[in-house]
Amino acid sequence: PSDFSIHSLGHRNPQGMVDINHRLYSIDHGPKGGDEINRLEEGANYGWPLYSLGSSYQGKPHDPQGPSDRFRAPLSAFVPSVAPSDITACPTALAQRYAPLNCVLITTLRGMSLIIGLIDEQDRVLSLERIPVDMRLREFVRLADDRIAVATDGYGVFEIAIADMAVRH
Repeated sequence: PSDFSIHSLGHRNPQGMVDINHRLYSIDHGPKGGDEINRLEEGANYGWPLYSLGSSYQGKPHDPQGPSDRFRAPLSAFVPSVAPSDITACPTALAQRYAPLNCVLITTLRGMSLIIGLIDEQDRVLSLERIPVDMRLREFVRLADDRIAVATDGYGVFEIAIADMAVRH
């Protein structure tokens, strides 16, 4: 007997997952462009290798094989690619600022930036704010007291400082 089950299919190269308010979000590398933010739902098929918004490395569009309505579309796609590397929940100061929206932080390699994403209850990505940092960001590290650090390629680990901010009304 097996102690595991397949939650979802069609992921090309998942880089990170986070559960926010009982919603499981992931980021995934596309082939050339087409990097994705997905909300993972049990039994869903996200399309790879039959469906992608990216293209081949030779530049040809990725032609869907079969009806695309059988695949779950991403919440958002990055074209051109940013090479997402991790996703986590925003620290409390940001999460409270943007509540009731779900707030995620995404690190990127090719994009050399930190991205703040806001997702509504209908799973629409309302905003992706890119903060350039001019270095490849690899992964998040959750520290004590709701603090977050980020590991880089070749530059060490940095704590992300979020100033206290007023809550929207």
